[in-house]
Amino acid sequence: MATHIYAAGYGGAIWLIIGLVSGDLEAWDSRLYWAVGFPALMIGSAVLGWLFSEKSWRWGAWLGGGQAVMAIITALIKGSGFGLIPLSLILFMALSVPFILLSATGGVLRRKCLQEKDV
Repeated sequence: MATHIYAAGYGGAIWLIIGLVSGDLEAWDSRLYWAVGFPALMIGSAVLGWLFSEKSWRWGAWLGGGQAVMAIITALIKGSGFGLIPLSLILFMALSVPFILLSATGGVLRRKCLQEKDV
């Protein structure tokens, strides 16, 4: 259970830090998100998949979910309203696909490496 919280927290923290550093309401409006944040999330999902290889795909989903929750919280705090939240949630689901694929790949690679050592 704690790993779920760490994964979601990592995704939310990336979103929050990029938004604060860039000054943008939404982190994905910043070049910094695409140059630093998105690659950091991709690396994080692969590492989580490697470390926790059982049902490893879920770590990428938790990273994306953490970003979505933080985006909603920051939108509420800054008073931007709920108008685009449904569209944002769809975009977060689409952005989570690479994270899910990388965390699943990390889990598969770890299991293959462990099988090779047993042979």
